[in-house]
Amino acid sequence: MRRLVILVAVLVAVMIVAPAPPAAVAQDAGALTLSLTPSMTKAKIGDFVEFTVRVENAGTEPLTGLFVSLGLPDALDARAKSCPSRELGEDVTSCWIGDLDPGQTVEVSFTVHVGSRTRTINGTVTAQLSDGTYPPLAFVAIPAIKIVGSPKER
Repeated sequence: MRRLVILVAVLVAVMIVAPAPPAAVAQDAGALTLSLTPSMTKAKIGDFVEFTVRVENAGTEPLTGLFVSLGLPDALDARAKSCPSRELGEDVTSCWIGDLDPGQTVEVSFTVHVGSRTRTINGTVTAQLSDGTYPPLAFVAIPAIKIVGSPKER
């Protein structure tokens, strides 16, 4: 019993004396603008649509460690990306932006293939900007690309 009391006393002392881990510092995203624009709002199965994500820091402080992610419905299949960091990688739905100085704007492009010959779910397309913390710094959603007609005849 005495050993248990000593152990509890030591643990309490360590908790009181040990420094707390540093708190994560939230970045001020109040002056941040995030937009998502498709190259077309109607497409046929087999077409390619380019989505441009534009990020602007209109604030007075730099934002650091940023990346943008694209959210797609099942009817759209990401194929390629163009990132400001020129990163390469297999994930074609996210781009590393890095740091964004006050007044700086960057654009990220995603190329997406429309549908397939089977029925798939279509829906909104989203983009989010994050620095690895939750919730994301910014989020935007646009209506679904309207899929019309049949695939292009070849």
